[in-house]
Amino acid sequence: MPDKILVNGCSFSQEKYLPIEDRWSTHIGCNTNLAHGGGSNDRIFNSTIEYLNTNSTDCLIIGWTEPSRTMLTTREGTNVVVNAGAGFDEATEQSREDMQKFYYLKMYNPYTSLIRTLNYMLHLQEYCKLRQIKLLYWNAMLPKLEQEDIKEICSHAHMDIKDRGHRESGIQSHTDRVTDLLSRLDREIWIKEFWYGIGKHCGHLPKLEDGHPGPEASKLWAELIKEHL
Repeated sequence: MPDKILVNGCSFSQEKYLPIEDRWSTHIGCNTNLAHGGGSNDRIFNSTIEYLNTNSTDCLIIGWTEPSRTMLTTREGTNVVVNAGAGFDEATEQSREDMQKFYYLKMYNPYTSLIRTLNYMLHLQEYCKLRQIKLLYWNAMLPKLEQEDIKEICSHAHMDIKDRGHRESGIQSHTDRVTDLLSRLDREIWIKEFWYGIGKHCGHLPKLEDGHPGPEASKLWAELIKEHL
């Protein structure tokens, strides 16, 4: 078992809805948990790098979330958590519905969001290899990525073309880019199997009223993680 375990992710990793003693991060002996409910992969990546720039760890465990989420900054120097259901200031917990609406209306793009997530995964994968940090990934809220799903996402990529044939070629080119990034992800660092997550592993157990895994599911998930530590 690693001496120092760092965890990051969204609500499925923070588990603020459960008592501390019932959280999977507690069961595995996590030293530092950077996860935040509603948080994005942007937040996961940036907070992980910021932590590792000034701290050491033996093991990093990340539950990657929905790529459509993001993290925005304010003029006051705070971070705003943005997801489909809400926008709020991480420091003050003040609602920032204005920023949330602006992001999804003017800024969000499925293709660029997915590309960012995959590059975050690859960067931390290579970083941990260089630093000899044990790395484990799992799927908290990642989307299904069959070939047709990828093509649909890639149809939203920027393509300054009018001709249908050229557009199809452009979609295929962007699909190839996503497929290449996916192929470079190390399957061995994923808990149980590639793209696997707590939802699939613990789906047969009772959930809380808000849909999150209950204490039984969290304990079962911890037991699986321990097998990979």
